[in-house]
Amino acid sequence: MRRFNTAGPCLSEYHYMVPALSRLPEAPGLVEQLGYFVVHAPRQTGKPTPSPKG
Repeated sequence: MRRFNTAGPCLSEYHYMVPALSRLPEAPGLVEQLGYFVVHAPRQTGKPTPSPKG
């Protein structure tokens, strides 16, 4: 049975998830253009954390 996850990575087979693309349809274009954008929302609402590139 799936549940809401509030800590750690979300796995679609175990956790309820809302696809990011439906919430931020313009984000892939900004990423492709190497543009900047801010995801502003309350704590623990599913915002991604950028990973450092090494």
